[in-house]
Amino acid sequence: MRQQQRRANAVPKGNAKLVSDEQDAETCPICKKEMCEKHLLAVFDGDKAEGEFGMGLVGGSLCGITEIGELWEQVCLTWVRSANLSGNPAAPKWILKEPLLRSYYEDLSSVHGFSVNKYTSDDDAAHDLRVDFDDIYYTTKFLDEVSSRCGWCRLITNYVFDDRPMMSTTYLSWWDTNPQKIADRVRDELGRILALSR
Repeated sequence: MRQQQRRANAVPKGNAKLVSDEQDAETCPICKKEMCEKHLLAVFDGDKAEGEFGMGLVGGSLCGITEIGELWEQVCLTWVRSANLSGNPAAPKWILKEPLLRSYYEDLSSVHGFSVNKYTSDDDAAHDLRVDFDDIYYTTKFLDEVSSRCGWCRLITNYVFDDRPMMSTTYLSWWDTNPQKIADRVRDELGRILALSR
């Protein structure tokens, strides 16, 4: 039940300026150009059928930031190592400082049927733990939070791509006047968090 609620809330809320342009949602809300790359911070495949980092990230300036995936891998690895040591994973300070990371860490214990005891490698256990845990709520929400801390103006559009009956996909686009600057700041912020984990 909790995972269903998380999936329903995967679209960032809060102060987001949702641009509702049903005629052509692929048009940039800043410059009004179609298929604009200049202002595109991120594009998410709503079905997660494609994309990076388990969150359906398929385009925009955030797409090349490998620290996004590294952070979630590190959280899972930390959980696995703590479970191996004590049997009851306790979150370290670097995770406790970030409320969404803390909630994610705590919810990893709820993965049904997962046991660190059946693994000989912590890396393999952490990989499978992340695969077994549907984390799109946390990854998208955390990326939203970090991007906002880094100055993102939170301009969002939805676009429904429907080229075949019963096969539509919703794409969520994040826009900004200077998406590369925001992406660079996000990379630095995620790098700072990762440095605390080592």
